[in-house]
Amino acid sequence: MSRNSVIDTSSIIDRNTYYTNEGQSMTHIVNGQAGNIETHTTINPSSIMPLTNFLDQTHFGYSSMTIHNKTALTWSFVHGDGSGVGDQFTLLKRKQ
Repeated sequence: MSRNSVIDTSSIIDRNTYYTNEGQSMTHIVNGQAGNIETHTTINPSSIMPLTNFLDQTHFGYSSMTIHNKTALTWSFVHGDGSGVGDQFTLLKRKQ
């Protein structure tokens, strides 16, 4: 997201790979899937912003971040039931 709540399309490589764009935009990871034995809480679909890339209101899990080197990292959402990765993206630093 860049200034004035506009998506920074120049930073998008594909659906799961993005460039950093220093001074122009910031990458936000909002992650929440704490364990809850009672029930899942769901979000009203009308309140979800169009920039949400992935929403899973069914599975519990955890996040994993892999730092590959000084210019690349990958964030993954891993299902807690052992069924694998539910979502992931890679963030790349632009060459200066």
